[in-house]
Amino acid sequence: MANLVLLVFLALRNTPLAPLSGQSYEKLRPLHKTAGYTCIVTSVLHAIVYLNAWAQANELGDMFEKANLAGGIAGLAMVIIGITTIGWLRRRYYECASEN
Repeated sequence: MANLVLLVFLALRNTPLAPLSGQSYEKLRPLHKTAGYTCIVTSVLHAIVYLNAWAQANELGDMFEKANLAGGIAGLAMVIIGITTIGWLRRRYYECASEN
């Protein structure tokens, strides 16, 4: 959750960090991307650890509880967002969209 706070803080166009660091929003963008990728990786690792623990305890059925299922859907959404932010994929999509 602390990483999400950092992620939102860096995503703000008028972030308080810009005047403090003397950098513009565009220069702080790589920090936002790094925090975002870190958030995605840690959420995937979290899912792997929990699914492994549940599998060893023969309690994989716990995944179908409402809160756990919602977390799985949110994690999948995070991975999809991460895939769509890959640089070469975005450039390729924008080139195709501009040709139409």
